[in-house]
Amino acid sequence: MTSDDYLQVSTAISRLKQAVGFLATVSNPVTMIGEVISTINTLTSIFRDVPGDPDGIDDLGKAFRRMAIAIDTAATDLDHTKVSVPSVWKGEAATEALAALKATDELLQQAAPAMRKADTLLTEYADEVRSLKRRLGQHRQDLLDAAGELNSAHDIVRNMWNAVWPFDGDGGIVDDIGRAIGAINGAIKVFEDLQTAGEALKRGLRDVQGKARAGAVRSPHIDAFDAVLLAAAGIDGTAQEENGILTTAQLARAAEKMEALSDEDRARLQRLLDDAGSEAERAYLMKALAAGHSVDDISTFASVIRGKSESWLREHLSLVYPGGSGTVLVNSVELEQQNQTTCGSTSIMVARAMNDPLYALSLTTDDKGNPLSAAELRERLTDEQNRIHDSTNTVWPQSLGTSPWGLTDEMNEHADSFGTRYDWRIVDDTDAGSVNRALDDAVGAVDAGHTVPVLIGDRYPAHYVLLVGHEGDNLVFYNPSGEMARISEDDFRNGNVSALGYDHVQGVVTPR
Repeated sequence: MTSDDYLQVSTAISRLKQAVGFLATVSNPVTMIGEVISTINTLTSIFRDVPGDPDGIDDLGKAFRRMAIAIDTAATDLDHTKVSVPSVWKGEAATEALAALKATDELLQQAAPAMRKADTLLTEYADEVRSLKRRLGQHRQDLLDAAGELNSAHDIVRNMWNAVWPFDGDGGIVDDIGRAIGAINGAIKVFEDLQTAGEALKRGLRDVQGKARAGAVRSPHIDAFDAVLLAAAGIDGTAQEENGILTTAQLARAAEKMEALSDEDRARLQRLLDDAGSEAERAYLMKALAAGHSVDDISTFASVIRGKSESWLREHLSLVYPGGSGTVLVNSVELEQQNQTTCGSTSIMVARAMNDPLYALSLTTDDKGNPLSAAELRERLTDEQNRIHDSTNTVWPQSLGTSPWGLTDEMNEHADSFGTRYDWRIVDDTDAGSVNRALDDAVGAVDAGHTVPVLIGDRYPAHYVLLVGHEGDNLVFYNPSGEMARISEDDFRNGNVSALGYDHVQGVVTPR
């Protein structure tokens, strides 16, 4: 559904509800029959059709299906090429080429399912539009029938009888108006269902788009092979689902930062990348660039992590693994809020660490880059939570936790790390529209590669959690109680976040 269609549907729903409100207040159907008919006639354009061309939407789905088949074919050819390269090409260049081919193959293996998902989303939406068109057609006929009866209601005796006893249920004017109201209410439900289907399609396609990781790297200074290698670098091996070292947003931001460097700094950074001991190490250097660090800072960072194993990098630079589940441990220390009032502080700390590897390193190592002991790490994390709490609560009492505006201000203090600035808003989960908009913005942000603090509670806001991923129909959260949790989109939309310890969504903090 296009933006114009969305506006048209919203306008239709508003006009239909106004008409129902008017018709429900008619007290003298005989004298008001002209106005009733006039009101019904103004609705005929709305009842004409449901926006959308289901056959055209099906064609789009088929295009994605053809792309999936083409990708499968390319992946098969790539498998053959990977096997043949070592037999005909030796040396460092061959090794680099083979690594790029392997990374490309791994990305293609993710791309084909993404194309099939897009096909499924579009096909289901087309079927829904067809169904809604049929439903609206029936309601249109009911409205026309009611209007026809009202237009022919000129029999004096019948009108006089209905004026005396308008609620006789004998098929008189009041019953005709009742049928018209029923038809209009049915049309409202059709258009509301269309909005819901359109929002679900948009979220699904945005998730597919978020998986197009290599395409986010657009810079003349990063060639296609390097873009593929960066996109394929995962926190725990190859990037799958939500475990890429760089998110889609960070990949795009790194390319932009690379473009903005002076020729001298770009050359220095390129030497650091060339000297990196692994693709994971190289990815963390680019993540540091995306977080807004200078080449001088990245050079120091590179000297600390150079030659470190992928497990060392994961343990010290990625505090939270979005693809994980259960208790979150950092070098055997549970990553949790240190008291009942620091869930907001912990969410900020984790969000920043997920975006800025230099900040993560400062939490897990000493000034020389040596890993902290368990006791030292626990103390460091506690001290950082307290520092953040002091910063967010200069006026608001610390005993009441962190206010949404305090949390937002603190995140915006580190906008370079996040690559964006944030705004907060309260959510009324008794209002489906409010939750749907919050879900749409929150999921859209995480699909683009941003972390999103979410405020939850029971009768009042009580606890922050951090939205860090989107896997299929599930939203992935880091809970400052120390665990990873998954909640379905439907549960979030319906205000059911009991898996996180509370019943209601109370607010979200999303990128501007």
